[in-house]
Amino acid sequence: MFSQPQPGQQVVYMQQQPGMSPVAMQPQMYVQQQPQMYVQQPQMYVQQPAYAQPVVMQTIIQQQAAPKGNGVMTGQWSSGLCSCADDCGTCMCSFCCYPCQFGKNAEQAQIAPCGSRCCMMMIFAYFGVGLLCACNQRGEIRMKYDIPGNGCTDCCTVVCCPCCAVAQEARHVFKLGY
Repeated sequence: MFSQPQPGQQVVYMQQQPGMSPVAMQPQMYVQQQPQMYVQQPQMYVQQPAYAQPVVMQTIIQQQAAPKGNGVMTGQWSSGLCSCADDCGTCMCSFCCYPCQFGKNAEQAQIAPCGSRCCMMMIFAYFGVGLLCACNQRGEIRMKYDIPGNGCTDCCTVVCCPCCAVAQEARHVFKLGY
């Protein structure tokens, strides 16, 4: 008639109350559940996107140097800034008579006649703005031969070493032959 209490259950006996019959005094088992505590482990969810993420693709185009004229590559200078040993005559002319080499470069690159650029450089140098002419001409040569760069790099090169810059320009335009 009575079953054994299970773990977690509690048996409660009734006490005799006035006016209760002896049958009601029989021990009766009332099952009360003990409150049980549940510990829930945290669950990790990886949320998958409901749609595919867009893929961004970049195309990088690198300009290749192309031969032009006498096999000299356009797209880059034909020699380095400090490669004066490649052509000692041009180097000496650039250091000893800067305006003359400046004019020769303009004529060889077919930008302007030699005499006009040479005189312009001497006059501008007298007034202290000769470097502006040199920056401008370097930019013209650079654009004509598709050499990457900008006005800032032209000016920095000319200001830091004007003789090396005009010698580099000379080596480049004279190697191309036009």
